[in-house]
Amino acid sequence: TQSRSSAASDVYKRQHLKRPLKDILAKDVTRSHLAVVLDAMTRKGIREETRKALTTLNLMFDYGVTRHLVEDNPARILRPKDFAATPSRPRDRVLSLIELRKLWLAVDAVENKIISKSPATILSPHVSTCLKMLILTGARRGEVVAMEWGELNLDEGIWVIPAKKVKNRQVHTVYLPPMALKLIEAMEPLTGSGKYVFESMKIGGQHIHPDGITSTVNRLQSFPKKTELMLDQPLSDVPKFTVHDLRRSAATAWAENLKIHPHIIERMLNHQPQNKLIATYQ
Repeated sequence: TQSRSSAASDVYKRQHLKRPLKDILAKDVTRSHLAVVLDAMTRKGIREETRKALTTLNLMFDYGVTRHLVEDNPARILRPKDFAATPSRPRDRVLSLIELRKLWLAVDAVENKIISKSPATILSPHVSTCLKMLILTGARRGEVVAMEWGELNLDEGIWVIPAKKVKNRQVHTVYLPPMALKLIEAMEPLTGSGKYVFESMKIGGQHIHPDGITSTVNRLQSFPKKTELMLDQPLSDVPKFTVHDLRRSAATAWAENLKIHPHIIERMLNHQPQNKLIATYQ
């Protein structure tokens, strides 16, 4: 069972750290080893992943030092800016309702093979439904792909995300609109006998990987201009956006179109008040 789980994990993970470091004992890892790995990531242009990789290394080696497993932390004096991985400017991209509709229709078109005849551009119902759920709920990518049938009460229209899956470790209840319920119900014939709503078709017992959602969004925005299309470019006039921008767009739409108060939106996003007094007493 452990081997099968590890194999499934290996298929999914981006192994920027594992591949070059897997054969080196933790106690033998030097700053030189880490610098080579992080520089290689920087050359690929993945600044955010490089910064997160350095954070992961620091956490791991700090754990080892406190438990006397290694003598020191070779990542401690390394800084993100040493590898051009300083935090990027906060994003403020928000998709309008018109743009969200174009994305929705593009997802439908690709899933139904209307846009391209190439099998590589066809979406599975798992991925297309995940994208739509992101638009409808404003939930995080990782929360949606890991949705379990046991977390849902379709009669009441609620989805309870356990604390272990939530960024702030607070149980979060999502109230599902009728359109979201219809999408989930359509998944029952496909994955209803398993644990996950969006169970992977390649690896049984595992949900689809969050990176697949990101790749799909990138692909929808980068169809070649000269390709065998049956429709015009679906997102050719939509400025670049990311998966996380869908969460921001949902929150903005709730405020601008539904006139929902900001403090309620914060609860819908499961954000905790920054003011500890408010968090405790209100």
